[in-house]
This record gives sequence, C-alpha cells and structure tokens, in this order.
Amino acid sequence: MKITVRLLSIILAAFLLHGCSTTGQGVGEDFSFSKEKNVGLFAFALRWDRKCEKSNPLLPVHAKSYITGGKGAYLINFENPFLSEDFENPPGYFYIIEGEPGKRKMDDVTLVMDHNNYKISFKPITFNIFKGKLNYLGEVYIKAENCRHKVIRNISFPVGDATVKITDQWKRDKKIIVKRLKNIKDIKVVKHLMKQ
Repeated sequence: MKITVRLLSIILAAFLLHGCSTTGQGVGEDFSFSKEKNVGLFAFALRWDRKCEKSNPLLPVHAKSYITGGKGAYLINFENPFLSEDFENPPGYFYIIEGEPGKRKMDDVTLVMDHNNYKISFKPITFNIFKGKLNYLGEVYIKAENCRHKVIRNISFPVGDATVKITDQWKRDKKIIVKRLKNIKDIKVVKHLMKQ
C-alpha cells in the first residue's frame, strides 16, 4: 500500500489537532486510586491576564511554569496557542494532576514573546498533595505586566512583574471536576487553598 506525503500530512495534522484539543494536563476520566500507588490528586484553576503587549502580531505567545518539589516537575501552561482554554476573560485552564504526596511550589512564569523569554517572578505559591485524596487548591489569577529588558553588568535580561490572587471558586470548579472524573464519588475531596 502506497501512502502519499499529502495523506501522511493530513493524518499527522488530524492527530495533532485532536491531541491539542484539551489542556493535556491531568488524569483521564477513568482515574481511580489503587492501594499499590502512593499518589494523590491536586486540582486548580489558572487564569492568566497578560498586560505585556507584543510587538510582532505574527509570532505566537507561549507562557508556562513548572510546579516543583518532591520527585519530578509538572509543566503548567498559562498561554499556549495549541491548547483549548477552559476559561475566557481572562483566559485559563483547569488542571487535575496526579502526584506523589508532599509539598509543592510555583514561583515564576516564562513568557515566550517576540523571540524573548521573559522571566516573571513572584512570591512562591505553595500547596500539598495528600495520598489517596483530591486536594482542591482554588483559582490562581496571575496578572503579568511591565515586560522590559533589565540590564545587569552590561547584559540585558527580559523580565516582567506579576501580581497573584488566590480565590475559592469551589462552586464553579466542582462542576468541572464532576464532569472530568467519572469515579469522583469514590474519591475523597479535601479543600486546602494554595498559599502565598
């Protein structure tokens, strides 16, 4: 059977579009805890309000961060042209992520814009993952502004400022959790909002 380059391109494009139609951050709808695994879940909404304007409208913007602490790090997308958003005005995503129990933190965002990687730092946001439970962390609203180049010892560094607000949006977010997790009735849910 002969596969043409065009057909292969169509199949690849369809796969990429399907794969990018969700945040790609989280557990599947059939998730359930097992006694053999030492894991917990954490869930939160992330809203991103970027006031840093880009100069080139043709270049895409990508903003990301990593949640660190314990084993491994979790990639968190703030702004990605290939992912569909869960929220609008300001845009954002809702995450349900599996991880080993322990304390975690997030303390910066990398904003890729106009061929620059702006490092936007803020006071660390911390939370815990609890074994065998889903910990609802609330909504994190981050506003980035004042992107500029800071010169230190004749070297230019792209930086920006950020303000962070953490709120309890359980009434809204509970509906998202129920919709995404088929086995939610079997999962113990606790609520400990992120702290800064």
